[in-house]
Amino acid sequence: DNAHGSNNTGVNTHYYGGNLLYRQTRNLNQESSYTIQAYWDYTELEQPGFDESRDTLDFDFQYNYDPVGMHDLVWGLNYRYIGDHVVAAGVLSHNPVEREDTIVSAFLQDELTLSDSLQVILGGKVEENDFTGGEFQPNARFSYQLGDQKTLWGGISKAVRVPTRLESDIPSGDKTLNAEELIAYELGYRAQPVDTFSFDTVLFLHDYEQLIFFESIAAPPFFQVANAAEGKSWGLEFSGRWQARPNWLVDVTYTFTQMRLEARDDHTAILFGANQATVTERSDPANRATIFSRLDLNERTEFDAILRYADNIYAGGGTAVVPSYVELDLGLTFKLQENVDLELAGRNLLDSHHREVLGAGSNEIQRSVHGTVTWKF
Repeated sequence: DNAHGSNNTGVNTHYYGGNLLYRQTRNLNQESSYTIQAYWDYTELEQPGFDESRDTLDFDFQYNYDPVGMHDLVWGLNYRYIGDHVVAAGVLSHNPVEREDTIVSAFLQDELTLSDSLQVILGGKVEENDFTGGEFQPNARFSYQLGDQKTLWGGISKAVRVPTRLESDIPSGDKTLNAEELIAYELGYRAQPVDTFSFDTVLFLHDYEQLIFFESIAAPPFFQVANAAEGKSWGLEFSGRWQARPNWLVDVTYTFTQMRLEARDDHTAILFGANQATVTERSDPANRATIFSRLDLNERTEFDAILRYADNIYAGGGTAVVPSYVELDLGLTFKLQENVDLELAGRNLLDSHHREVLGAGSNEIQRSVHGTVTWKF
């Protein structure tokens, strides 16, 4: 796989690579099975002032044990090797230029059926990595049947994000960074009031600690990477599915999100004079909505439509720098033969171009029309 192009600043970029994947699944008996997966990926990125090559090897083992009774047990092991070579200039120069890192992890999860109505999932993952050492990520969830086609569910889990080479090995980086931490709280309700309609709604609260940002310092280059911020995000998600006709399916999703970030004690989370925490907390739309329609015109023809809405994105000063937008994607798929499909598709059809993300160097999304032939053999 390879590609060549330029961004909206006119910088030529050349990137290419390839990967191999092997996966084997075997049922040992009616109660147990295992899956083995091996993965190798190679990528190269070349552009003025920055060249990177990267090798990734990943080995994964997972064992499922599902006896008749109250337990459904899953455990697994993972090993990942990452070796890269980065040649860059100035603030993006990496020290060392070459680096090899490994991640070793193991997880265990048990789904317990405590009664006909109540199920509980308990689990955890332990990880050893070369950036922060050992990490532990526990998980606890429950599901309670309130009645016919009605379920109340919830969960508490911890997740971490380990620092990257770009955060630890550049001149303004810090090789002693801690992992970013997230404690997630979720409470949901799922129901199917009629045969043709079901919905799921979720309330969530995310608590962030040790967030990695730039902070100001007195000496050149006057900023450095640090675990400088903390904060919370909260909101709700709704998804509904309507089987309007046997050949017509409609999915609706809506998300409302709010985020508040601030500098930790004795830190100043900044980005070149702007409050980076304020910029980040406004970098996603508060409201998003999608309507997806799939209509089978006949046994060989399918018509898809996706209508998308995203709210304004604001800069640190409160200005809407990425206006809200509504966009439409259409697709028509013909099954020419049992193993040959032809797809005609149009993307972002309501405007010739628009922005979707915050950032001075972000590209605008263009209207496009394309055709695809898929041959399976």
